[in-house]
Order: sequence, then structure tokens, then C-alpha cells
Amino acid sequence: ANEEFETAQEAYTQAKKQEHNLLEQLKLKQERGEEAMRQLEEARSEELILIEQQRAADAREKFREADRQCRQQELTISELTARLEASTKRETALLRLRSGKKAEDE
Repeated sequence: ANEEFETAQEAYTQAKKQEHNLLEQLKLKQERGEEAMRQLEEARSEELILIEQQRAADAREKFREADRQCRQQELTISELTARLEASTKRETALLRLRSGKKAEDE
């Protein structure tokens, strides 16, 4: 009976050691899982930051392009206005010349 008790006690001790080892392994896995989740969250945050930075860069580029087009249109309008003024002056000069010739003819 004493031998059976010692065998049972040894089995109990071994089971407790195994339980302790399993709990330690579980704790390590949990810590690794938490670390992996933290790293994943950091990666997601970094990815979101990069996405926002790219959106901002795209918006700046669109603004620059729109500004460039606006300036180009302003130059075109100025050029057309200058041409119109020159054309009007030529037409006015031609009308004066014609009315001067008519006056001479009369």
C-alpha cells in the first residue's frame, strides 16, 4: 500500500509539473499573441498614415494642376483680350481712313 501511495504521489507530482509547464507555455503563447496583435495594430496605423499621406500628396498634385490650368486660361484670356483690342483699333483706324477718303471724294 505504501508503494501504491508513493506511485500515486509521483504521478500527482508529475501531473502538477506537466500542468505548470502547460500553463507556462500557454502564458508564453498568449504573450506572443498579444505582441503579434500589437505589431499588427502598429502596422495598420502605419498603413493608414501612409494612405493619408498619399491622399494628401494626390490632393496637392490635383491642386497644382488646377492652378496651372487656371493660370494658363488667364494667359489665354489676356492674349485674346489683347488681340480683340488690337483688332478693334485696326477696325477703327480703317473706318477713319474710309471716312476720310469719302470726305475727299465728295
